[in-house]
Amino acid sequence: TVTNVSYAINGGTASNSTPAGLSVSGNTLNINPSDANFSTLYENQSQVIDVNYRVQDSSGGYVTQTEKITINGTGVKPNIAPTVSYLQEYRTTEGADSVDLDLLRGAVDPDASGALRVTDLKYSLIGASGSTSSLAGFNLTPAGKVTINPKDPAFDSISSGSTRSILLSYLVSDGTSSTAQSQVVVITGTNDTPTVASPLTSSTTKGASAYTINLLEGASDVDLGDRLYVANATYKVDGTNISNTPAGVSMSGNQLTIN
Repeated sequence: TVTNVSYAINGGTASNSTPAGLSVSGNTLNINPSDANFSTLYENQSQVIDVNYRVQDSSGGYVTQTEKITINGTGVKPNIAPTVSYLQEYRTTEGADSVDLDLLRGAVDPDASGALRVTDLKYSLIGASGSTSSLAGFNLTPAGKVTINPKDPAFDSISSGSTRSILLSYLVSDGTSSTAQSQVVVITGTNDTPTVASPLTSSTTKGASAYTINLLEGASDVDLGDRLYVANATYKVDGTNISNTPAGVSMSGNQLTIN
């Protein structure tokens, strides 16, 4: 008779528990290669089961015997798509230093079928329609990181305290399967000083008609919504500073009138 049967799978520790797909009836070992236990074996994969037992006679004598069973897999292993986790929005400030934001953080390839990478990256402004595959101030690297440069002139128009929210939509791919993912980047604006063109000049003749000059001519401010006005006006007459408004000159708002 057969006694003391144990099983070791793929060289592991022997156990008296009969593995799924095998059964013993008297001296007969039954093997069912269609058992679900072997369903994850694919082409070039196998499972080796070593069966150790005693062949014993009625007087108690026995000899040790072994049976090696190899179950070979078939078919192509199905690919499992990468898994991703929620990415908190990233916040930065206009004019800050560049940063590399890892778009693959939290992503996992369950079957390790290939190196993860970012594909089909699209940028869209939250609150606006449309998207684009490239955006000033953003650059995708081969390592799945996007470099954000808050010093890029594209962000100069964000007024102080205002924000611009940008949605990055992309796929995390293992080369066979892909999973959708997204990342929100919020940029807070800072104040950009106004700019002016060349100094304003004007000349007239004594006794001529009064005329007005717009002191904001050629002035601009890149910050959206900022209003320009004239402040801290001082005067020089023939190269000499004076404390009061010269006679024949008056100012109202950004308009300077010369009479």
